[in-house]
Amino acid sequence: MKNVFVCSTLILLLLACKTHDNSMDVVPKDVVKFTDKLVAEYNIDLNRVDSTDNYIWDWTQSGWDIYFLNIFGETARLGGRVNPFLRSGKYGSLDPSRADMYPKDGWSMIKRDFGNKTSAPIYPYLILYNENRRILRTCIFNSRDDRQSFEEVTLSFKNNDYSKSDTATTGVFEWIVTQFDVSKVDKNLIKPSSINLEVKEYVRYYVQ
Repeated sequence: MKNVFVCSTLILLLLACKTHDNSMDVVPKDVVKFTDKLVAEYNIDLNRVDSTDNYIWDWTQSGWDIYFLNIFGETARLGGRVNPFLRSGKYGSLDPSRADMYPKDGWSMIKRDFGNKTSAPIYPYLILYNENRRILRTCIFNSRDDRQSFEEVTLSFKNNDYSKSDTATTGVFEWIVTQFDVSKVDKNLIKPSSINLEVKEYVRYYVQ
């Protein structure tokens, strides 16, 4: 009789635990919310050639050396950051022969700011353009870890009503890679132009 009582008690405890676990795993959609924060904004003049542009620089190499402004306001260097097009991801491939970034496939670099020893941005960036496919890609280095759920990058052109957004999910010291279809933008507005980039991070939270 005692054994039956003990077994019954154990079964009830297991059922209670299982019910509790399920209630934690299933979160009603209406209590999941997102808050956004603007973390970076660029007004980039594509006509101006900066010292770090160096248009003969080879972006197809496996690692990129960058400088960025850290949380202490100091210029920091990171060497050999993995080329985002040579890793698994939305626009990358672990197979270099299949990576979508080469000049032979129409890609060219139109802007880069990886900083230098004396001056560096908080978020270094690289912009590639494929004139054949009319695609513009941005690579922005995530130098801060603010526990974001995902990032959103918005691209717009000066004196044009074009405005598009793309999202990415990264961690600290990873590249935020986004892509924009600019086929409806006049070709003459791409290179001799000014563009705006706005980077927001979104954090998920639960409403009690």
